[in-house]
Amino acid sequence: WISIDTNSKSSFGAQGCRSMLRSVKGYDGSPSTSSPAHSSSKMGRRGSLSTSSSLSSDGSGLVSMLFGLDYRSLAMYRVCVSILLLLDLWVRSRYLHEHYSGLATWPSHLAADEAASFSLHFISGEMPFLYALWIMNAIFVFFMLIGYRTRLFTFLSWMMLASLHTRNGYVLNGGDDFLRCMLFWAMWLPLGARYSVDSTLLGNTPPAQLTSQTSSKYYLSVATVAAMGQFALIYYFTAVLKTGPEWTLDYTAVYYAVYLDQFATRWAILMRGFPALMKLLTVVTIYFEYYGTLLFILPFPSVHGPLRTLGVLGFVAMHAGFGTCLELGFFMYIPSVCATMFLPAWFWDTLVPSILRRPKSVFTVHYNPKVTGLDQALSILRTFFLNNTSLLPMATQEEEENQATHDQTSSSSSSSSSSSSSSFISNRDPSITISLPRGVHVAQDDSEWIEVIEEHTGQRYLGFDGVVQLFRSSRVLFVLVPVMCADFLRHALTLLAPFFLSAAHKVFPSAPMVGPTKRSRAKEAGVLFFFLVVLTWNFASYYQFPIPDTVRFVGLTTRLDQWWGMFAPAPAKVDGWMYYPGILADGTYVNVFEGRGVSGGRGDAKVHIKEDGTPEYSKPDLVSHQFATQRWRKYLMNIQIGSLHYLRLPYGQYLCREWNFYDKFPPNKHLKSYKIVYVTQITPEPDQPWEEPEHVTLWEHVCF
Repeated sequence: WISIDTNSKSSFGAQGCRSMLRSVKGYDGSPSTSSPAHSSSKMGRRGSLSTSSSLSSDGSGLVSMLFGLDYRSLAMYRVCVSILLLLDLWVRSRYLHEHYSGLATWPSHLAADEAASFSLHFISGEMPFLYALWIMNAIFVFFMLIGYRTRLFTFLSWMMLASLHTRNGYVLNGGDDFLRCMLFWAMWLPLGARYSVDSTLLGNTPPAQLTSQTSSKYYLSVATVAAMGQFALIYYFTAVLKTGPEWTLDYTAVYYAVYLDQFATRWAILMRGFPALMKLLTVVTIYFEYYGTLLFILPFPSVHGPLRTLGVLGFVAMHAGFGTCLELGFFMYIPSVCATMFLPAWFWDTLVPSILRRPKSVFTVHYNPKVTGLDQALSILRTFFLNNTSLLPMATQEEEENQATHDQTSSSSSSSSSSSSSSFISNRDPSITISLPRGVHVAQDDSEWIEVIEEHTGQRYLGFDGVVQLFRSSRVLFVLVPVMCADFLRHALTLLAPFFLSAAHKVFPSAPMVGPTKRSRAKEAGVLFFFLVVLTWNFASYYQFPIPDTVRFVGLTTRLDQWWGMFAPAPAKVDGWMYYPGILADGTYVNVFEGRGVSGGRGDAKVHIKEDGTPEYSKPDLVSHQFATQRWRKYLMNIQIGSLHYLRLPYGQYLCREWNFYDKFPPNKHLKSYKIVYVTQITPEPDQPWEEPEHVTLWEHVCF
């Protein structure tokens, strides 16, 4: 049932398994006789975790535990960040014309003149080109999601994200910078080493190309330290920049934050009645931003796992609180998703098994190796959905006859080998050891393509019935079982199965792949250089010394430029709401800020018609609901800033075009002129009276 060829010699059955183990680890039934120095030199050439004596060869040393990242956590980050990127693309797709086209609120030619780095979106502002880029971006992120050629598609996803950010930075907030910077470091990490198509295909890699990293829990490199360092820098500098007394003396920062009406949710309005709670949350926030990341690296092995898990959950809870009280868009989720990459092995080995029940059934799947693409399709399904399944190829009639002949000539050798070796390493996943079967199912013909055996009961299922049983046992795929059992669909899937298997074989070839954790000195040096750029940029921004030209060039080119002054030095105390009084061609008064798909607003302002026929606007019930999306909120709040007054003219031209062109309204309803009015109000100190709001005209525009 198995043949191993080494140096023109063939080994069969259990003897072959011993040869395979010997080739992978030098195994010969006794401890390795290689000297430590020799082993260290070999591991260094093959990209081991480290040559430091403080690290064990399987990545379980103290330094690896403190500064390494668990492969499963990296896989979780890959899946979560990919889903987040897809959701972000979907939201952006609703306003591609408004934010990214040549006729957008900030047109392409103005953005290109101002930008310090290149963007693919500068090539053309035509909608067909933008849709093509959007589709490409979604495809790149999808392949990153499933872990196919993970490093390549992580790079392409980061490149497209940086391009979007460069095209229009006026719709971005701190969460976008957070996402972009962390995704940059993720390019250098083995995101596809677990629960991915790449990890499935890695089983075809020759043993000489595998390292001990592929079976360890932690991956340690300069990139893991850089990713952890970037995460810590974000929170450290956002804390040290909070120098106002609202954060350091009277602890009223949360009080002022929940009174920012353009962000405040109904939960924030409710919290305004609990001043003691707001002070407590201010203290917890500032101190956790300072010291929360220390929970990741406390050098106490016995409690390291729970402490790091507590740190991750702490950041998740903190941002969940922010997002509950303030309309922050994806900023609520981005830091939480990025924090998942720091979950320790303890989380997966101890906490998760104690919460999730074990699968009810364990299956062994015998598949016909002659069916093209079947082994790849089953391996991919097992990687993502069927972790309670072992895969074994069926033996063909010819192989069974050859094995019988060989057993007659070498029965004594085979017998002794069987008694000394009872397991082998799975060809599909080197981290899984599968018991040697007493008898391997023999495929009678090519039509017998799969047999599923439930280990607890011994029940056997053949063909399509076996696939249905596997889907029924999955925590995810079980929802498809009622559909699959429909007679017409069952027949259709049976007919289409060869097509899907052939596609799996072509798209996911079984050619050998280089191990995902392969490292090189050049790559490590490059990552270290980029991290030094980030360090220099952050310290230069804080201590106000000039950023060196080289650092500035590299930072802007790679979009590692960053500033973490969220709510610093204190939350804003001036807030307000907007309305756009306009006059139509027939003399009718209108609020241009209404939700007609042209202004980014939803027009919740209350309108009262005075005796002279002119409208009077009052404050909406919930100001934060005035904005169509978080992108529109950020852009329109930028218009309110005096130093960004140059945004008002292109926005005004955009409003006239959108209202008067494209046959949206009849000629007598065309927009003649309008104003952009910002009603400002200063938040008083606690227990102090409120002043009357001031109506400030930011812009007056006449449409031609």
